[in-house]
Amino acid sequence: MQPLQVNANALDSFRASLAAYKAEQRKNPLTTSFPKRYTFSHMGHEAAVDKIYKPFFGDTSVITDMTGETNRLDTHFGIDYVVEVKNPQLRSTVDIWVQERWRTLPCQKYQDITLIEFNNYSGNLAEIYKSKAQVMIYGYLSDDGVISQAVVVDLAAVMVRIAMGKIPFGLRKNNQVNQTFIHVSIPDLRAAGLISYEYNIKS
Repeated sequence: MQPLQVNANALDSFRASLAAYKAEQRKNPLTTSFPKRYTFSHMGHEAAVDKIYKPFFGDTSVITDMTGETNRLDTHFGIDYVVEVKNPQLRSTVDIWVQERWRTLPCQKYQDITLIEFNNYSGNLAEIYKSKAQVMIYGYLSDDGVISQAVVVDLAAVMVRIAMGKIPFGLRKNNQVNQTFIHVSIPDLRAAGLISYEYNIKS
């Protein structure tokens, strides 16, 4: 049996990409390296800043946007946002790597989270195999940008349990985008202690 090996070059490349991008954002926070488009996902993120990020991560946390087709942290590692969390007991801020997913209100009836498993058009393995995000913010959003429900999930722990068969999950194909995805029920995540924070507009 081969000993477990760590790809140090890939890890160093990832850390260098993150540091360079954050430095560029601090120099010129009003511009990014890719054209911004106001999409359903960005609308969800803007609503989540007050409803999710501030109550969960704290008012002093700083969010850096990593989304975009030319950003390696998004395309190669599944990281949409990096949140710098401040704790006065620690010497420096701690980076939390976040993936977001927003679904329309009719999907709320399913009460699950989804992870793309395979892109059938390209033949490429997808985020369940490549994501380095630690946390997933997953929620349901109206067309006018109101969050009805959202959960903050310990994504790293979810992926470990999926890989080891320690949590129930299903595989399904989305014919509209020709992707296969994994779905895990929110009640199962809740029972396993993998939901760190919940928001519900009815609460």
